[in-house]
Amino acid sequence: MSDWSDIGEKLKEAREERELTLAEVANETRIPIGTLRALERNDHSKFPSPVYSRSFLEKYAEFLGVEAEEDLVNFKTGNVREQAEESEPFDQVNVGSDSPGDSGYRKPATNPMEPLLALLGTIAIIGAIIWILSSIRS
Repeated sequence: MSDWSDIGEKLKEAREERELTLAEVANETRIPIGTLRALERNDHSKFPSPVYSRSFLEKYAEFLGVEAEEDLVNFKTGNVREQAEESEPFDQVNVGSDSPGDSGYRKPATNPMEPLLALLGTIAIIGAIIWILSSIRS
């Protein structure tokens, strides 16, 4: 029977065998580098719940082609809770952060013309309402 706690080591070994860097895996899977590091270290204490850990583990294992179903079943049954209870409480640290002070949040790119277009649209709507009201009174 496989021990769920060695899944991180399995993933790290598989990644290194394929000569992939964490950055390459992060780019392909869209899993932040900090999260990948935590998974490879079996450090699930930074995740809000075991569900998050399991989801990322499943995606990472699938990407690497690692057979981890038994590990994930053990993980799903709650055997991971022992480690979570022994570790520090979740402190809202974003495991996706790659550098100190970086929240990992990326604001979606916006068009610099959006505020101007919104203002022009608002003016057009107000103008249309005024024109309709004035044509009704006439």
